[in-house]
Amino acid sequence: MEYNLCAPCLFGVEGVLAKELKRHKFQNIRSDNGRVFFDGGARDILRANLLLATAERVLIVVGGFTAQSFAQLFDNTAALPWEDYIPGGAAFPVKGSAVRSKIMSVPDAQSIIKKAVASRLGTGANAGAIAGQWLDESGPKYQIQFLILDDRATLFIDTSGEGLHKRGYRPGAAEAPLRETLAAALVYLSDFFSDNILTDPFCGTGTIPIEAALLAANIAPGLRRDFACERFEIIPPALSRELRAECKSHIKKAPAVITGSDIDPACVAAAQICAQRAGVGEAVRFYPADALEREYNTGSIVIANPPYGQRMGDISTIEGMYRGFGKNILNRDLSLSLISSHTEADRLLGRPCGKKRNLYNGMIKCVLYMYTKNRARVPSY
Repeated sequence: MEYNLCAPCLFGVEGVLAKELKRHKFQNIRSDNGRVFFDGGARDILRANLLLATAERVLIVVGGFTAQSFAQLFDNTAALPWEDYIPGGAAFPVKGSAVRSKIMSVPDAQSIIKKAVASRLGTGANAGAIAGQWLDESGPKYQIQFLILDDRATLFIDTSGEGLHKRGYRPGAAEAPLRETLAAALVYLSDFFSDNILTDPFCGTGTIPIEAALLAANIAPGLRRDFACERFEIIPPALSRELRAECKSHIKKAPAVITGSDIDPACVAAAQICAQRAGVGEAVRFYPADALEREYNTGSIVIANPPYGQRMGDISTIEGMYRGFGKNILNRDLSLSLISSHTEADRLLGRPCGKKRNLYNGMIKCVLYMYTKNRARVPSY
């Protein structure tokens, strides 16, 4: 069976995700705000979960329709062929959101959709199925998600389970974490290649260097975790083993020089642990250093996620840090990508940047400031 699939992403990352889908040879790719659609079968559902570094989830699109009332929501939900997606005995909880909609109560919408799906699965529309077979919900979970936006409802089945940013290498949330999917997008936007020199001078727990190392070593970002779809009937264990073995066969030794530094030694120690857990402990090096004073290799790619005023520290201290960082780095021959929620970060750094891009770090609106020069490649000996 061919499915219409949807990969939600952080706002501003749609173009990066679409290119990633194209690179992995997925079909019929279409971008929208905060999500990218594509088509594929059961094999592609698991491939997408394993391979996509910048997607937040992989969803099966069951259907969409106008919903301006609870009656419309119930009738149109019940008209969808849920029996084609949810097998007998499976659990089908419902969650979602409503934005700019006449249907404002999310709990009521959840209840209506749940009843409509149960009604559909418990009727003769299921080719003679016994109603109770569908409604005992003792089997694997098929999480139904809905989005009601501008009175248009779209219903999905989540195939990922936990969000895809949860790679499995970060044991706990550190202070001011950068989501792994956004870190991967920053690496892609920097035009990093597997033989570049890359460093992060505000590495925290190492998310940006680790995502760069995963890319350089061709390690599937989802290889160290499992997914909800691996408990679906359409993805047998043999297919899961086959695709995971295929991903492992493509892993290579990363030729890139990837480093990260942080002024806090505790962060450096945590970053090294995360890198080991991600399988790139030998591919990336972390060390304690002050970003305002450390040296940078000529031609290197620098990706920086300095502290935001909203998240930590006094704003005057933050702005002083930006000025000091700009003095240290912008007179060097290198490429800098800096993400910040500060709308005048380039002024504080001391030089207008060549290109800006709006992104979101979670719910925080940010700007990616890009200063581009020639990138150094790792010399081959």
